[in-house]
Amino acid sequence: MITIGKIGRIIRGSEKGWYVKVEPDMSEAKGFYIFYCKNHNFVGGLDEGFDDWVDSFESLIEYFKDENLEIVWEDGT
Repeated sequence: MITIGKIGRIIRGSEKGWYVKVEPDMSEAKGFYIFYCKNHNFVGGLDEGFDDWVDSFESLIEYFKDENLEIVWEDGT
């Protein structure tokens, strides 16, 4: 299950041990940003994080499958 707007810890995938947060793109594109960071509070230098973007919720689901991401979200899911 992908949770929007919550921080999750990656427990499987290429960025294992990092944190991820998915936010809706509020522009006309209407996609989703996927933010990654080594730190739970999402602060740090340029080498401490990165982001990605997908154009729909269906693409977001596919992205998580393709990246083999398993997340433990803050809400426990």
